[in-house]
Amino acid sequence: KVARLSIIHAIIEHARASAYKIHTVVRLTYHYKNCIHQAARTRYNMLQLLLSSLGLSLLSYLFILQPHMYSTKFTYLK
Repeated sequence: KVARLSIIHAIIEHARASAYKIHTVVRLTYHYKNCIHQAARTRYNMLQLLLSSLGLSLLSYLFILQPHMYSTKFTYLK
């Protein structure tokens, strides 16, 4: 019974970490999208456009291309 509870707890923790990661990606992607649209509207703020594009690229690299860096390790009791 203890092992079963440990497995359930590990699954819940993994789901919580995944949900937080997805929430962070969505929030930051929305922020960078707004920055890019703002820069496109003003047409003269190319630095903001460049930084937003770099930030979105970094975000994609960290969370999409390197998912193993943020994955939760499962530990089971024997």
